[in-house]
Parts: sequence; structure tokens; C-alpha cells
Amino acid sequence: VEDRMGIRHELAHLLVGRGGGRFGTAMPVWLNEGLATWLETADPQRPDGPAPVSDWVRLVAAVAPAPTLETLTSATSADFMSTHNEVAYAYSNLLVAFLIEADAEGFWELARAAREGQGGDLDALVARLGPVDKLEAAWARAMSARRARFATTLSEQSERTHR
Repeated sequence: VEDRMGIRHELAHLLVGRGGGRFGTAMPVWLNEGLATWLETADPQRPDGPAPVSDWVRLVAAVAPAPTLETLTSATSADFMSTHNEVAYAYSNLLVAFLIEADAEGFWELARAAREGQGGDLDALVARLGPVDKLEAAWARAMSARRARFATTLSEQSERTHR
């Protein structure tokens, strides 16, 4: 399963890059990595549907608070290469899921434009989804709810393991 997820992840990078004509250099790193990690578990038959969240994303999100959208959308390659990069990867994945759930058609339009170097930053999200304060509040609520669910799931799994 992990091999298949890794292949899907790297294939996503290849497809995003080829589609952009510049091997993905125009796409913001949060979107490139978020899309690749989201596609690891996405159902190709339902591209606008929710993807199951990987166990590693659940674990990271259960223990690490969500960054603001401003922090996440301004992340650099260095943030994804640091020793604690799992937070950047996990929350990029969850941001892609959040955006698809909020407006799937708008997300794919944003991704196409970002691939061409025309968006993908916080301003582009605000232009598509509304004022930054409302967007940040919706993100914070969604991540708080997910973190609570993930923590409960992890706790239940731990209890079953130790019985």
C-alpha cells in the first residue's frame, strides 16, 4: 500500500509538472505537495469527492496545531525539506481537501491557474472563496473539528491495541 501511495504521489508531481510546461515550477509548493498527498488516497472515479485521509496525516494533525492559511500558502520548498516537514505536508493535504469540499470546481480552476503561475497564494484563495477573516475562521473551525476526530480515532485505536 505504501509503495502504491508513493507512486501516486510522485506521478501527481509528474502530471502537474508536465501540464504546467515548466515541470511544476510555477505552482506554489503547498499546492503541489498538497495535491500530491491528497492524490495518494483519492478515488480516481470521484475526483471531486472526499479522499480518505492517510493515517500519517491523521497522526500529524492530531498532535500539531494547524498553521494559518497565510503561513501555509506562503510556505517555501525549505519548509517541506526541514526535519519537521510532516506538518507542512499534512496540512497542505488537508488544505486541498478543505478547498475541494468547499468548492471543487473552484479548486480545480485555482489549481490550473496556479500551475501556470497565476495564483495559489492567499490572495488567490480570497478572490475565489471570500474575505480572508472568514476564510481563516472556516479553516480554523474545519481543522479543529478534524483534529478532534483524529485524536479520538487515535485514542480508540490505542485502547484496542493495548487490550
